[in-house]
Amino acid sequence: MYIVDDIAYAGEPTPAIKIISVRPMNDYKLWLRFSTGEEKEFNFKPLLDYPCYTPLKDELLFKDVYIDYGCLHRIRMNSETARSEQ
Repeated sequence: MYIVDDIAYAGEPTPAIKIISVRPMNDYKLWLRFSTGEEKEFNFKPLLDYPCYTPLKDELLFKDVYIDYGCLHRIRMNSETARSEQ
């Protein structure tokens, strides 16, 4: 058992999984490496139709992706979203 913010949880805490490396690829794909050592190719193209991601249809802007505190910038996406299957 462990306690966070005065709330008790069963089991042991699991460490946060973070994106530690990113490389933009052709055709709106991203190569990602996570703090677990897992590597994944993420197809971002289906998300470009959402209004919040429409500016990223500009490939120069898309390829300007970088990591800050475990989150992708230019592309607002957390590590759990990136690890999930599409």
